[in-house]
Amino acid sequence: MKLEELEITHCTCKECISYCKARPGWFRPGEMPRLAEFLEMPLKEVFKKYLIVDYWMGQELAEIYLLSPVKDFSRIKSKKERIGIDMQMEHNELMNRHCDKAGKRASWGYAFLHAPCIFLKDSKCSIYEARPFECAIAWHEDGKSKQSAREPGWKIRELIMEEWKKSRLIRELMDEL
Repeated sequence: MKLEELEITHCTCKECISYCKARPGWFRPGEMPRLAEFLEMPLKEVFKKYLIVDYWMGQELAEIYLLSPVKDFSRIKSKKERIGIDMQMEHNELMNRHCDKAGKRASWGYAFLHAPCIFLKDSKCSIYEARPFECAIAWHEDGKSKQSAREPGWKIRELIMEEWKKSRLIRELMDEL
């Protein structure tokens, strides 16, 4: 299977939006210029304001870095949900770690925190035309596509990671900060 073979969908049902409310999808390396153009901003500025360097622990147990929209923790109001977020952010400050924010690298605990994608506004994707690849493919049976039945999300993420392994984009963005 190749990522190019996956069908781009235009589903905005409640199930798809529920993913956006929990965690942002992953970009492929080549999507960054399109996002910067859509936002009418230089890529470095987009990175500093909206993206985070997230990572995936590969089969070789090596961390592989990628770009994803940052999670918007400010929109979490529930006391129960805030506990984990506040503890993580306080821990980052105590350890003098500058992470889990736009333009920075995600910490290990970031993956376990649920918060909406920064681009989710009024239950709609504000960058829909330039949304991450992972957001643009079908994750459920919507009557049009059966991709989720054929290709589990972890396999798609592995393929996205293979592309990021070859990319120098993150190193370039981080070096200039």
